[in-house]
Amino acid sequence: MSRIGLVGLLVGLLCAGIAHAQNSAANAFSAAAAGSVEVAGTTGSNFKLTPQDQALLDGFFAPEETNSDIFDPNSSSQTYGLAPIFTSKGPDRKSRLEYPSIGTVGYGMEPMKSYGGVGLSCGFGYVDEYFRGRFVAIGKSFYNQGFTCGRCIEIQCDDVSCEEPGRTAVAQVVDLCGECFDGDKTISGSLFKELVGRDPNPNPSVSLSWRFTDCSPYINTTIKMLVKPGGSAYYQALNFANARVPILAVQVNGDRLRHETNNFWSWNPTGGAINPRGPFDIAVLGANRQVIRVRLPSLRSTDLKVQFAAPAPQEKSNKSPKPNTSSKTP
Repeated sequence: MSRIGLVGLLVGLLCAGIAHAQNSAANAFSAAAAGSVEVAGTTGSNFKLTPQDQALLDGFFAPEETNSDIFDPNSSSQTYGLAPIFTSKGPDRKSRLEYPSIGTVGYGMEPMKSYGGVGLSCGFGYVDEYFRGRFVAIGKSFYNQGFTCGRCIEIQCDDVSCEEPGRTAVAQVVDLCGECFDGDKTISGSLFKELVGRDPNPNPSVSLSWRFTDCSPYINTTIKMLVKPGGSAYYQALNFANARVPILAVQVNGDRLRHETNNFWSWNPTGGAINPRGPFDIAVLGANRQVIRVRLPSLRSTDLKVQFAAPAPQEKSNKSPKPNTSSKTP
């Protein structure tokens, strides 16, 4: 076979694999028995926290430190491209959010399908309707080896070209932006238009600022589990989407799964081959220390029919913007 023919064959196999995964996600998520929720590390919970679990729980919400001072809010380099309301020294001055950045459109204007995240870095087999037009790819500094997948961020439009400087929207992290520096991100076209008030052309990049925020006001359905195609009796990989809080650990039939940077949890059973007849007891640890338990009769993509509890209401000064209920997607 010629080199061109071999390359064509490999590209064809890759595209076929992605298409198969998308079709599996689109046609999956059948009903499952409702599971239970407990709190790890408390009386009555038998989910044993490892030192690695504890380290993740203790430091999860602190992003990686960087040596760059480019995004110092007090740096003069921040004044270029900012709306005057962010550079004024008067009483009308408005503050930027925690992480100043540049946002660039890298996706189309149309909302993605519910299974549109399968081919992206986070591998989600399901994206909630609210986020199908409001999603971002985040840089390596904040990707956290895939643990940031599914987190929500509040984004503020700070650019001089913003129709309404200070306008905010909430989006979900579904992808990795390998070329993004520090807090920069790639955003969907429809999110850009919602924030900025114009089409991306001719300039698809704007000054933004952002911070992590609670997903609970925007996720009102349950967690979906995607089983990666191509598994065997000695290897399976699972992906969990639509969780209100980040997932930090997963067990299946007592075996700890390994989290991969593609946001799948790999299962290499320690007790021999996987029994396809089941049952499969799945335990999922969230960043809020809650543990979700579900027993499945078979290992297939499904709706787990359970969700982490929403956190207690925050003080008014820290509340995220309310979801736009007039339209699910821009």
